[in-house]
Amino acid sequence: MKVFEFSSGVRGYHYYKKFWNPQKEQVLECFHENQNLFDQFAIKVCEIGQENPVGHLPREISRVTKFFMDRGAIVSAQLTSEHYRRSPIVQGGIEIQCKVTVKIPGTCINLLLMEKYKQLVEQLYKEPKNEEVLGSFLEEMESLDTLPSKSAPKKNKVRKIDAGKKNDIRSFFKSPYIKEHSKESPKITMNVLILYDI
Repeated sequence: MKVFEFSSGVRGYHYYKKFWNPQKEQVLECFHENQNLFDQFAIKVCEIGQENPVGHLPREISRVTKFFMDRGAIVSAQLTSEHYRRSPIVQGGIEIQCKVTVKIPGTCINLLLMEKYKQLVEQLYKEPKNEEVLGSFLEEMESLDTLPSKSAPKKNKVRKIDAGKKNDIRSFFKSPYIKEHSKESPKITMNVLILYDI
């Protein structure tokens, strides 16, 4: 068997977190999801022995991955983190970092195709660099109802966070309160980010 591994992400955790509790080093199976309305080449990621998905492989590489699966390739994903991060796509969403393993019978044609697959993965999929690992920060944001007002003493007045924006981390860090008071309260910005390099 010819084996190829690359770093990727199990996308859609913002939806599937209702049904799935990811664990580091957990191994997941990958299958073609032929009834997916948004991507006819979608590759769903499932827990071992289960049919219901807990996420999907990135759409950028779903088509070439399905081609290999049609040629007998076995695709699996092993989680390299139990924390989630923002997906590097325009649509947004969050994902769990993983390592994808592709195993295919080592025929001469498959060996040539595997080299092409490697090139396509490098070309089509860009792994996020220095991305924020969010962990449980969103749950903490959900329980945060108020922030100190910038124009009044911190003890008395508070500024309400808009209900539609309190879960949007980008708007939180763009807040004028954070910019204006970042020197006075460095704990807010230092403790919520965990940066890593891939």
